[in-house]
Amino acid sequence: MSSLSIGLIGCGGIMDAHLAGYNALYKAGLKVFNIKAVCDTYEQNAKRKAEAVELIQGRKPNIYLDFEEMIKHESLDAVDIALPHNIHHTVACKCLEEGLHVIIEKPLGITMRTAKLIIDTAEKYNRTLAVAENYRRSPENRAVWWAIRQGYIGDPRMIVWIAAGWNPNPWGWREDRFAAGGSWVFDGGVHLADLDRYQLGREALDVYAATETFEPVKKGVKVTVDDMTMAIIRFEGRIYVQWLWTGAAPGRD
Repeated sequence: MSSLSIGLIGCGGIMDAHLAGYNALYKAGLKVFNIKAVCDTYEQNAKRKAEAVELIQGRKPNIYLDFEEMIKHESLDAVDIALPHNIHHTVACKCLEEGLHVIIEKPLGITMRTAKLIIDTAEKYNRTLAVAENYRRSPENRAVWWAIRQGYIGDPRMIVWIAAGWNPNPWGWREDRFAAGGSWVFDGGVHLADLDRYQLGREALDVYAATETFEPVKKGVKVTVDDMTMAIIRFEGRIYVQWLWTGAAPGRD
């Protein structure tokens, strides 16, 4: 089996999860990839990920601060993209146009239009495009899928998901609507939307939702995304799904 040459674009915290996956593959004997380069606008981040890659594969990848320079000078087959949401489409489309396969963090795009642009570009250049959606692959979620299909819980009628907590600390670019697009819906809601479709085997028909920003400032940092989401989603087969999430429930003043 030939080895796939990969470049990592974006060396923040979530790339550690990707590296854990590469490491698991390597330990299982699936040494079918070679991470040749890493890229981040913060050099220290790129250096740390390069060192982590070296521990996995025994070879340190080259370091770049500009992804276009990386794909210009490296002979790559694919890239692994983990960047702020608002630049997914510009980076992914450029890589696809250069003939590279792409795996990209969720959400695919910051809007429906940008997501479709990425998909259309992948189809135009006949490249493989994958979103790094992992929840449906966990044992517990696969068990739910199996139990529903075996009829152990009868015909599903409702799914209710609630998470309420308090987080007074700002979370970097995720507090900025321009960079993130939105708050929990873009980070956690993506997972639930995929899980609901996967486990139910049905498609959504209607969505009724409301969002709110209760805490517009966190420790001096302006917050322009929501910190509360409520939604009711009607699926095929008269199945209803309810989401409630908030990070603005301190419990007391």
